[in-house]
Amino acid sequence: MSASLLITNRNTPEWNEHFFECLSSLPYEAIVVTDAPSANLRRQCKERSEITGYRTKLLELTQSTSYAKMNNIASKEAGEEFLILMNSDILCKESTIESLVGTAKSQAGLGMIQPVLRYPQDGLIQSTGHIFFEYENYHAGRGRWKPLAHRLIKRQATTPAFSCLSREDYLGHGGMDEFFYNAYDGMELSLRLNASGLDCFCDPNVEAFHFQGLVRSSQEMYEKPDTGYFWARHGARIKWDWSSNVNEELTDKIRSNSYLLVNLSNTRAPEMIGHDLTLDISEVVEVPQRFHRKIVIHNCISRSICSQSQPILWIATFYGQIADNLLLFSSRVNSNDLIIDLHGNVLTVPELVEYHQRRGSR
Repeated sequence: MSASLLITNRNTPEWNEHFFECLSSLPYEAIVVTDAPSANLRRQCKERSEITGYRTKLLELTQSTSYAKMNNIASKEAGEEFLILMNSDILCKESTIESLVGTAKSQAGLGMIQPVLRYPQDGLIQSTGHIFFEYENYHAGRGRWKPLAHRLIKRQATTPAFSCLSREDYLGHGGMDEFFYNAYDGMELSLRLNASGLDCFCDPNVEAFHFQGLVRSSQEMYEKPDTGYFWARHGARIKWDWSSNVNEELTDKIRSNSYLLVNLSNTRAPEMIGHDLTLDISEVVEVPQRFHRKIVIHNCISRSICSQSQPILWIATFYGQIADNLLLFSSRVNSNDLIIDLHGNVLTVPELVEYHQRRGSR
C-alpha cells in the first residue's frame, strides 16, 4: 500500500452505494471526512474496511466545514506516501486510481496529477485542468468530443475533484488555504506547487466521471470573497496561457486563411485574441452584449456579416453557447469558418455541424 484516499462526503445513502462500489477492492486506506454524519455512512465505511482489509477511517465533524479544511484534517490522518484527493461525486474504475498513483511515483518533479474528467450525462470532457485568460480561469477542453493526444498535458493548475500528489508536498506547502470555503481551494494548492517548481499534469490516458456540483449544490455558495482573494494573491504570477493552448490546436490549413473575428465572448480585449493567436485577422467585430447563456447569432450579428464569403472566426466563452445556431452554420458549412472558445476548444464549422448531425441520428 502506498496511497491514502482523502474523501469529503456529504452524500445520500443511495449515492454512497455507487461511490463505495468503485473502491470495493482497492488496496488503499481511505480517510472519509463528513460534516453530515449518518448511521448509513458509518455502516458503509465499516463494510469497506471488512471487504478490503484496509483501514477506512470516518472522521465526523459537528458543524458545516469547508472543503479545504476537511481535506487538511484528512491529510494529517493519512499514513501513506501519496494522497488521492477524491470528491465523493466521482465515479471511476479502480484502475484509474492505480494509474494515477503509478504515474505520480514514476514522474520526477511531479506536483499534482489528475485524470480527464468527463460529464456522465453525455461523456463529453469536463476538464483537463485549468487554463487562464484575462483574470479568469477555465476548465480546459470543456465540452470536447475530439480525442486527446496520448501524452501528459502540462498545466499551471489542476482540479482537486480527483487528483494525486505526495503527502510530503501537500503538508510541506501548508495544505489547502482554509480561507477558501468551497471554491479555488485545491486548484490554488496546485498553482502553488507549480510556482515552487513542481509540475502539474492531466493524464489523457485515464478518465473518471464527475457529477459536478452534486455535493457543492447542497451548500449555499458565495464565491466573491474567494475570487478576490485568489486573484489578489496569485494574479501577478499566473500566466495567461489560453492562447498557447489554442495555438497548439491550429493546423497549417487553419492558419492559411484570413479571418474576420466576431467576438461573442466575455473578453474585453478581442484585439488581444487576434494578436496572441497565430492567425491572420483582417478585422474585429465587437458585440457589445456579454452573454452568460445561449446566444442567438441572428439576433446580434447583421446579415451582411453572416452572409459574407470571408471565413469568420467566431469567439465564444464556451462554444456550447453558439452551437445551436445550426440554421446559420449549415448555410456556411462550405466556408472555412472557425470557432474558438475560452476553454481552449478549436472547431471548424463543418465539424460542429457533423457532430450535431451524428448526435441527432442516434
